[in-house]
Amino acid sequence: KPYHVGLPEAGLGICPGWGGTNLLPARTIDASEGVELVATARTLAVTDAFRAGVVQEFAPAGAALLEAAARAGARLNKHGPRATPRCISDADVKPMLAGALAGLEAKLGNSAAGAAVLACIRIGLDRGWEAGLDAERENLVRLRGTPEAKAAIEAFFARSAKTK
Repeated sequence: KPYHVGLPEAGLGICPGWGGTNLLPARTIDASEGVELVATARTLAVTDAFRAGVVQEFAPAGAALLEAAARAGARLNKHGPRATPRCISDADVKPMLAGALAGLEAKLGNSAAGAAVLACIRIGLDRGWEAGLDAERENLVRLRGTPEAKAAIEAFFARSAKTK
């Protein structure tokens, strides 16, 4: 079974944190796909994530790991750290995301977590990185105590215990 990557929090009835709602959409992959991945908790097989640009380096076998790490290190040394992450508040990204957000509202139905993700993305677009982080934190704290989130998280841990 291939390893999957993504932001699965919405599938647990909660909202991603650490800037996930502002970083994944339109910064690494197509805006519509990025918004949908975050809002629906859909994950990608690591090889698909690599091809899509979500994963920047991929080592298919242990022997290639050191080479991949060296490439990543060289890239970081060349560009250096950013004071503020490139996020969805950048002006060139706003038009791309407007249509993606509108198309997903109807698709998500009554998902409180999906609605929270879309709200966080909108806040990131309108008010910037810090406001987007604050919105994620508020929504995560608000949603984690809901009956839906508690049940989903409990089911997740039960499934995890069975696979061990």
